[in-house]
Amino acid sequence: MYTVGIDIGTTYTAAAVWRDGRAEIVSLGSHAAAIPSVVFLRSDGSFLTGEGASRRGLSEPNRIAREFKRRLGDTTTILLGGGPYSAAALTARLLRSVLDTVFSREGGPPASICVSHPANWGPYKMDLLRQVVRLADVDQPVEFTTDPQAAASYLAHQQPLGPSAVVAVYDLGGGTFDAAALRRTPDGFDLIGRPEGIERLGGLDFDATILAHVAASVGSALEQLDKDDPAAISASARLRDECVQAKEALSADTDAAIQVLLPGVSTEVGLTRSELEAMVRPGVHDSVEALRRAIRSAGYTPQGLDAVLLVGGSSRMPIVAQMVGSELGRTVEVDANPKLAVALGAAWQASRAIAGNRPTPSTPSTPSTPSTPSMPSTSPLLSTPSTPSTSERAAPPDAADVEEAAKPSVRAAALTPAAGDRPADPVPWPEEPTGEIPVVAGLVQPSEPGGLPAVGSAASGLPAVGSAASGLPAVGSAASGSPAVGPSVMGPSAVGSSVVGSPALGSGAAGAAGGAIPRAPLPKARVTARAAVGSAADAGSAVPAPAPAPELPARAATRRLPVLVGATAVLLLAAGGTAWALARPDGRHGAAPTAAGKQQGKVTAGASSRQSPAGSVPADEQCTDEMKKSTRWVCLTKATLHDGTFTLWYDAEWDGTPPDIQKGFHLHIYGGDGTDPDESTMGSQAVKHSKYYFEDQQPSVRRTTDADFEAVGDAKKVCARIAHSGHGLEKAYDGSYHTGNCIPIQRY
Repeated sequence: MYTVGIDIGTTYTAAAVWRDGRAEIVSLGSHAAAIPSVVFLRSDGSFLTGEGASRRGLSEPNRIAREFKRRLGDTTTILLGGGPYSAAALTARLLRSVLDTVFSREGGPPASICVSHPANWGPYKMDLLRQVVRLADVDQPVEFTTDPQAAASYLAHQQPLGPSAVVAVYDLGGGTFDAAALRRTPDGFDLIGRPEGIERLGGLDFDATILAHVAASVGSALEQLDKDDPAAISASARLRDECVQAKEALSADTDAAIQVLLPGVSTEVGLTRSELEAMVRPGVHDSVEALRRAIRSAGYTPQGLDAVLLVGGSSRMPIVAQMVGSELGRTVEVDANPKLAVALGAAWQASRAIAGNRPTPSTPSTPSTPSTPSMPSTSPLLSTPSTPSTSERAAPPDAADVEEAAKPSVRAAALTPAAGDRPADPVPWPEEPTGEIPVVAGLVQPSEPGGLPAVGSAASGLPAVGSAASGLPAVGSAASGSPAVGPSVMGPSAVGSSVVGSPALGSGAAGAAGGAIPRAPLPKARVTARAAVGSAADAGSAVPAPAPAPELPARAATRRLPVLVGATAVLLLAAGGTAWALARPDGRHGAAPTAAGKQQGKVTAGASSRQSPAGSVPADEQCTDEMKKSTRWVCLTKATLHDGTFTLWYDAEWDGTPPDIQKGFHLHIYGGDGTDPDESTMGSQAVKHSKYYFEDQQPSVRRTTDADFEAVGDAKKVCARIAHSGHGLEKAYDGSYHTGNCIPIQRY
């Protein structure tokens, strides 16, 4: 039994297999392990791929397709032999050919397949990649991973990396560039911060630069070629191959000669390494700046990282390692064969299907039981992202650290952690982070396991609804005019009543929903995806009962108290007709409400648009009963933009499953005026979709400098809708896409 990892690159494609605890490259070609990513259409309608396709393409250039990975998402078709083909269809042909080769050599199909892709691919291209797998008629379970995660997974099995190590991956391939920061976890690597990418930067662009150098050297000979003459087209293709070979030769030599054999021209053009480096330096500089942004978005400085890894075929150019090391001011790690690292890492990730550490991708995740306070992930690759703890978070980059530059060096030895200003690692992996906040000792004592204290109990610090101290009539009484807060009517993770968007306080419903208050994500070190590495506890094993929560520092307590008291205030809102508000400072982390804020927080009904009479609230801002008839919905409650930080609070119904950007339901958040842009354009189901960003954390936090905050920008309102794992919008009960509302953004 074995698994397969596949890296379909713009210029080359590689595959690796994992068996019995080892990952090895599969030789797809007769001359090299990786084959050219080309497809050739024979005259009989059959297809040829790889080395054979490259050879046939020299004599019949109108029947060969190259670089079609760059065309994924382009609606313009590619003509082969006079017939139109989409980039997805050609990619599927290449994938099917690679799998057939592997199946034949291994004697049968694998247990699981993992396909890698650029880290900056959005929902549209990911949908196309899934379509490629369907067109390739793959029967085995297939999962996807980003190129940086796969590279880090492979290197973690080759070199020692400590617990909670943070690495940056610089992936310069044939057609695209990726940069990402990752943190090692007990079962893999988490992408932290925001991955960066440059779509059209790689070996192909460097080849084009060399070809331009040759064209300038031979005068107008290239320009005068008849582009419809098969002989001229073949000569041009051979010249491009000569440029590629010269580029690769200069990685080890200092000069190379390029043979120019064109109709009427036969000469030789010299190229030195220094000339090549001068040509590619601007592009490499752009890639280093993208790497800086990826590291900064994760909340680290280059000196605070444990390693910087260079992968991708183009990273073998000496100038790449020199510039990355020099501009970051630290050493870098270069794999012996960077072109194959991604495929090997993908094979390691696919191996977890055999190891039994998680179910195959076709198996749905199992939600935790009501008595389990955390939501354990059943798929480390596609799990709900967990938020790094405060102790793991780095301070903002310090100018002195950025400017400090040690003498750069390149080494391919062991990945020893670099000394720097990275935050101290926590105790090595006592348990999987759950992204939840424990109950604070001395602040809240649950009335039952997993629950929150009953309103009116001594632990809550708030008077019972209907008591003399509260000033509010009992819920369900004639004076209140509201129904009694009863059992959940929308599933175990839903609300305590049909009005309130959270479990009833003091009941077991809070335990059913997870038993803990969700942690607000950090604006910088945000986990965006997870890759599998190594072994982990079986996903089906029982989760032990949580240990008593430790005493938290005063500052941590002040950050969590407003969340608890705010949930109590929402219940009071549903119980009576009086609007309540709790005082909360404008600081980013918040502070504990004062006693006056708890007992004397009454405000007028006009203080908030959400608290105004229903008739005065614009239709796009209302969370109506009609909207809540849908299986899943979201109700935005507050949006603020202060000191460069955008924060969005909301209530949501997920129908008993946790939100998950990678494999489950989640939010698409965007800015507008409530009606424009149209909600139907906010998902991949639209041919031309508008701008939005993904969210599965509560509350949603973005810095105005974050790239995806552009989806909100200067809009007066922010809106949200429910989306599924393919990033298409989930339909409401009435067939529309109206599963959420919009609210004004409070800017101050």
